[in-house]
Amino acid sequence: MPFRNADIGNVQNDPFRKLLEKLTAIDALGQLVLPRESGRLVELKRQAAAAAKRRSRDEQRYTLGGLMFALDLHTLDYHALYRLLAHPDHLLLWAIEARASTGAGTLASIIRLILDDKERAARCAEWGQHLAWSRMRLLYEAEVNAFISSEKCGPKARWRRDPITAAQNYLIGEICKLDSIENPTLTRKGPAFDWLRERGGNPRFLARPAPMPLLRS
Repeated sequence: MPFRNADIGNVQNDPFRKLLEKLTAIDALGQLVLPRESGRLVELKRQAAAAAKRRSRDEQRYTLGGLMFALDLHTLDYHALYRLLAHPDHLLLWAIEARASTGAGTLASIIRLILDDKERAARCAEWGQHLAWSRMRLLYEAEVNAFISSEKCGPKARWRRDPITAAQNYLIGEICKLDSIENPTLTRKGPAFDWLRERGGNPRFLARPAPMPLLRS
């Protein structure tokens, strides 16, 4: 049925039409904001999930660190203590000797007495440094091997065409100094990665000899 002239005014004043226009405007605004806010929401969810894991792991570390403080072990040399606790055979032997000479005492006071021998303390610290380095090397090798075995390391990977990084330049320079060789001219990330890989990667994790064995006396 065709509209009459009188109906035009009624349509213009139709409350349903005005409601539809408002809803359309709201929807348009939502579509404009939604992509940005959706991405932000995804990132917030990711951070929340990661934070929960970090809190659990960090809480355990803080608790253990608090125990070290409570027992006064934080005042001892970190690497020397690392060696004594990681492989306690020497600690047990030396602790019995220290206890026999001083009587009852805290664990911290006994270890402090053990490390009063400067040569012994230095050797323990050397071993502690070596154990810490060995642990980091295992983590480093696991990370590198995981990357090499992944699809991201293929010869046609896009990242290989990127400019060489400052970290790669630094590592290449350090290896050249160690090996007394000329610094190669590398401008791309892929060739630099291959060059470093052929020479053992980060020079910090190149094989190094273990310290001399600790003496029991």
